[in-house]
Amino acid sequence: LELCLAEALSNFERRPLRLTQLHYALSLAWCPLLILRALCSFEIVGNEEIMLLSHRVGHPGSAGWTRPLRNLCFAPDASAAAAAEGDALGGIYAGAYAEDLWTGTSEEAEVWRRGLPRPDRSIRLAQVMQMTAAVHLPPDTQRCAQLGIAELFSRETAARDLAALYRAHRGHRNGHQAPDAY
Repeated sequence: LELCLAEALSNFERRPLRLTQLHYALSLAWCPLLILRALCSFEIVGNEEIMLLSHRVGHPGSAGWTRPLRNLCFAPDASAAAAAEGDALGGIYAGAYAEDLWTGTSEEAEVWRRGLPRPDRSIRLAQVMQMTAAVHLPPDTQRCAQLGIAELFSRETAARDLAALYRAHRGHRNGHQAPDAY
């Protein structure tokens, strides 16, 4: 996914937005969702973890909710292990460029998926998240959130979204936009 990084400093208050500004903003919003969907649908993180990390922010009492989480590590330090092994990329997971290793069936894809860092299951996430009790979802909101979060675990949806992303990339690389990329 290519972004025009000059748009990061552009004036988003000025209307109408340029197409490059819209592309930049939508990409920044969509990419984390695609990553989360891949992590959930390929069982890197589970439903319980996602629910524990679901918070409501922007309401009275939510100020400062990030402070307890800033130094919390949810996985063993992959970059230190990679550096010790002489990995010049510092823990960046190498793989074929612009190839879908999430849904790929090649041996390389399977090795790549197995090598992804997993959350440290020894961390008692429920206890750790007690520090952020002010922003936990109330029970009625949890039920609504659970319905929305369930879609994150659909491997079919993740595969569809990944396929669209790679089609768009190939179309862009070949000099034209894929018709169903967006």
